[in-house]
Amino acid sequence: MYKDKEIKELLELVDGHKSLTFQSQLYLQEELNARGLSKEVAVLDSTIAKTSSNIKNFHFLKDLGFKVEDVGNSFKVKRTTNAILTDMAAIVLGLLLSMYGFVKLLSITVLAPENEADFSINSVITLIVYGVMILIGVKFLNGVKRFLDFLGFELSKSDTEIILKKRFDLKLEERSVEASSFQLERRKDRMILKVNDDSLLDSNANDIIQKMTIESLYKRLRS
Repeated sequence: MYKDKEIKELLELVDGHKSLTFQSQLYLQEELNARGLSKEVAVLDSTIAKTSSNIKNFHFLKDLGFKVEDVGNSFKVKRTTNAILTDMAAIVLGLLLSMYGFVKLLSITVLAPENEADFSINSVITLIVYGVMILIGVKFLNGVKRFLDFLGFELSKSDTEIILKKRFDLKLEERSVEASSFQLERRKDRMILKVNDDSLLDSNANDIIQKMTIESLYKRLRS
């Protein structure tokens, strides 16, 4: 990625490295080390080390809507309050948008007086706007499934066992899980953490921080 850059250009990139993505920082560090410039880029190394530490400590798990609570030699994975509130807000907004759009479409196409029901360019545009509003509302309502799926969710691991609390067919169940039951699956642009055939968490596989975060969680569950 940086092989065609002059040393001066690379050092300029180091000065502004905080504006680079983590992936670009790693590429830059690799290129500098390859050219024997590792001593000149301690600040870049420090930033990368800090981000890597945050990944291992699951600091970025909140971006996926979860958090890890460490208790001695055990830990728990739970939904964050912000993620729950976001799902609830999406549900309310989805209901409002879809209902408002539906009522407006109904009033225009069915309940409008005959002389107002004639189609024109403006009326067609209006229909499209309300139709799109309904579609957006329905999309927001996807939060209903996510909210219900993770209501009461908890994944805990101790020295002796792994316990999963999750809703299966809407019923909250508590199951003991073997470490070997966890798998990572790459599906197009998603990285999915699964237990047996059930998906638990998923991340953007093209986002290296999200990808490494879910990989770190997988390794800790399997260890």
